[in-house]
Amino acid sequence: MRALLLTLLLLMATPSWAAETLLRLAETAHVMVKPDELVAVLRAEGIGATAAAAQAQANTMVRRTLDAVAGKPGVTATTGGYGVWQRAKPNTQWSAVQSVTLKSSDGPVLLALVGTLQAGQLALERLSWQVSPAAARRAQSEATKQALGALRGRSEEAAAILGLKFTGFREIRMVDQARPVMLMGAARAMAAPADAPPPSAEAEDADVTATVEADAVLSSALAANP
Repeated sequence: MRALLLTLLLLMATPSWAAETLLRLAETAHVMVKPDELVAVLRAEGIGATAAAAQAQANTMVRRTLDAVAGKPGVTATTGGYGVWQRAKPNTQWSAVQSVTLKSSDGPVLLALVGTLQAGQLALERLSWQVSPAAARRAQSEATKQALGALRGRSEEAAAILGLKFTGFREIRMVDQARPVMLMGAARAMAAPADAPPPSAEAEDADVTATVEADAVLSSALAANP
């Protein structure tokens, strides 16, 4: 009787994790997103006999660019680095350069504006489509849901094969993903003639991914249903 009582006490004191099996899994889900933001990087370059003259010319080009953007709803402009140096050949001249980055969700409007600015002697350095932060967050959330659903499905499938029962996840880890950007290739850094057509840019769908790692808890039928 004492031996039986001691056995029952030991069984009752056995921790629940003794009958658990941990299954480490990882899933990556993909969501294709159409890029919704067009980005154009232009360069204003002034050339003059003095540094001041070159800067004045570049400043005028940038100011005209910002004024043109102000009249286009939905287009934003930011100015970049500013550089001034004496040219090697001929060494009697100076150059002043500043970049301007334009962004818009309206591709045709921005492309037409870029064409106008090129005709005004601004050089187009890069033209690209990218996924906006808001669209990237939505796609990332959807991809995460899909990855978690796939993890649960695999856990239940593995438990059935092993004759166990999936009871939940002990730990879940999200693997950060960078925001995707779809580049259309570097544009030629040059201005366009006044009668030249505006540039073109066709976007490809971006692949937004989410990777989830987890430790699934599998228990025996007896432990899962005491």
